[in-house]
Order: sequence, then C-alpha cells, then structure tokens
Amino acid sequence: MRNNDELVKIRHYKKMIAQAERRGNDPQLQRGPGHTRKGSIFDCDRKSFEKALTNYWDRLYVGWNPYKNEGNGCWEVWQKPIKKEDTSDFEHWVADLPYLTLAFIKRLKEMDAWENKNIVKDIDDKYEDEQLKLTKEEEDNIRYVVRHNKSLFKRLKVLAQDGYNPLWFFSDKRQGDGQV
Repeated sequence: MRNNDELVKIRHYKKMIAQAERRGNDPQLQRGPGHTRKGSIFDCDRKSFEKALTNYWDRLYVGWNPYKNEGNGCWEVWQKPIKKEDTSDFEHWVADLPYLTLAFIKRLKEMDAWENKNIVKDIDDKYEDEQLKLTKEEEDNIRYVVRHNKSLFKRLKVLAQDGYNPLWFFSDKRQGDGQV
C-alpha cells in the first residue's frame, strides 16, 4: 500500500469519528484483522471470482463475514432463493472460504449433481442399447433355428394343416389320440 493510500484511510477514519461525535453515536470502526486481511497468495480478486461464479450459475454470490473464523472473517458463498419464502439461511448457504480461489469453482462443478445431468441420460442410453442388443440376439437365434431346421418346420406346417395341434409336435402328450 502506498503512503498516500494510508493517509486517505486515516482521513476517512477521522471523518467518520467526527460525524459520529456530532450525531452522538459511537463510531463504527473496523475491529480486528478480519476486516483488512485479504487471504493468501492463492487469492483471486473478488470481481473475477464473482464473474466466474455467476458464469457457473447466476444464482450464486459471495460476501465477506467478519464475524466468522474466530473474528478473523471469511468469505461466504450463497445461493439466491428461487422463491420468496421464509426459509432458513442454512438452505441457501453454499460454503465458507478462507480465501477466494478459482479452484473452489472447479471443486463445486465436480460435486454438482445437476452439472452432471447427462449421467442419467447416458445410463438410459446404455440400457436401451443393451435391450436392443438382446432383442437382436434373440431374433438372430430364431433365424438360425428356422434356417437350420427348415424340414422340421415344414413337417410342423403340414401337421397343422392336417388338423393336429402344433403343441403336440413339441411334447410327448398327444391329446385326443389317447397316446402318452
């Protein structure tokens, strides 16, 4: 931080103290290192993080909570409510982050079941492919049996035309003949 930035910050604090004294209020000064701490070298700036977050899903946003992490503060990722209902905050809380990093968005994408919505479609497609494969195998087996047993099927056709029940051809019991 440059020296003139520090001077601007001091002037701002003095101005806030003067305004609070005129109003008879206590000045709301920053307390603790959590208000000024940036995080670590893995930080990205807030604007780029929010842009990446909203590109992933436009209902996500980030905010700084100075009271968490034993007063040191942390970044919170939240989801905007879809409906205006009285719900608990916990339902819309996504994560607490000690620092903003794009690796979090990558991890969020990996964990997100909605992002992997094609998994269900892929499973359904594989199931349909297996069913088609089984149906084709059954049809091929029937064609093979018919092709290699043409004489038997011709005999079956002649028996059916003569009035015999086609089931007698496949079983030992001949109904109506009295033979077993």
